[in-house]
Amino acid sequence: MQSETLLERVRNRFNQTEPSGSDVDRLVVSIIKNLENILNHQQGSAMAMPDLGLPDFNSSRYGDGLENYRGMEGVIESCIRRYEPRCTNVHVTFEEQKDNTVSLSFKLNLSVVVDHKTVPLVFETVLGMDGRIFVEHA
Repeated sequence: MQSETLLERVRNRFNQTEPSGSDVDRLVVSIIKNLENILNHQQGSAMAMPDLGLPDFNSSRYGDGLENYRGMEGVIESCIRRYEPRCTNVHVTFEEQKDNTVSLSFKLNLSVVVDHKTVPLVFETVLGMDGRIFVEHA
């Protein structure tokens, strides 16, 4: 499995740069970039793929109930499964933040295959007040 997307490989070849770091490190960085890209697209903004991205959570009417967060988990999980094919066994869980009540945080547990071995990865996402999702390797 390639540790970089096609566009990353083309860009590196065009710039004649060699990627640095181990295969897993490069894969993690590439997945973070792609996850931030797909999760920050609003559904309906790409004519060729109208379901790319997430619905606008800021305009949705979510209550305080945990079932609403479960719905958001499912939407995020579905988006990752559809648009990040390097990731398998995707599981998204809402992470309650007692000290930060103005942003939403989710934990992404998933697997990738590197050199014919399944590698578990954990990412943390934060949906900020500005509506952008940030992804970090946990």
